[in-house]
Amino acid sequence: MCKLTRSAFFCLACMAAVSSAKASILFSIGSVIAMPGDVNDAVDVLITNLGPDPVDVSGFTFEITASSAGVTLESATTQTIAPYIFAGNSFVENVFGTSTISFSSPGQTLDASDSAFASNSASTIAANQTLGLGRLFFDVDPADTVGNPSLDFNSANSNLSNGLGNPLAIDTFNSGTIEVVPEPRTGIEMVFALAAIGVYVRRRAFRYPEAPPE
Repeated sequence: MCKLTRSAFFCLACMAAVSSAKASILFSIGSVIAMPGDVNDAVDVLITNLGPDPVDVSGFTFEITASSAGVTLESATTQTIAPYIFAGNSFVENVFGTSTISFSSPGQTLDASDSAFASNSASTIAANQTLGLGRLFFDVDPADTVGNPSLDFNSANSNLSNGLGNPLAIDTFNSGTIEVVPEPRTGIEMVFALAAIGVYVRRRAFRYPEAPPE
């Protein structure tokens, strides 16, 4: 009887361990280079399942804030470079006929949300798979100084739901950066290029003088 009890306890413990296994979810924002005065630059907002189990996602919301007032977050759409999480099954696209998932006015903070359109449906994210949550578009003020403003999630206003509509934990939030670099000084570069060509032509003429006419 004792052996049976221990065996049963061992089986229950194994079942509990299997049922408690879960995915580890990462929300992240890419990094990008921009110049002062840029308009409609873009970067992807991503979700990654770090494993070990697949996870079903039926909806999401994220809120992102730029650390610099010189960056204006304009909008977010479903047109991500990475495969979009609800591709072909987006509530926003099917109901409102638009790819725009953001619902806040342009500013330093942006809110976006979408969910699966079909009833009782969800997108399955395999272990170690990355999908797109949104393509984030932003402008950089022409007067913005060179720097590295960050794009940060507000974890309190970012959430995820599973296939049953219940909350899913987001384990990690990774910020992105916008590396603002000076505009290329094309005028000065052209002067130097022309000067270099002139020097080359003079040197070539000196080395290979034209033959005198016959």
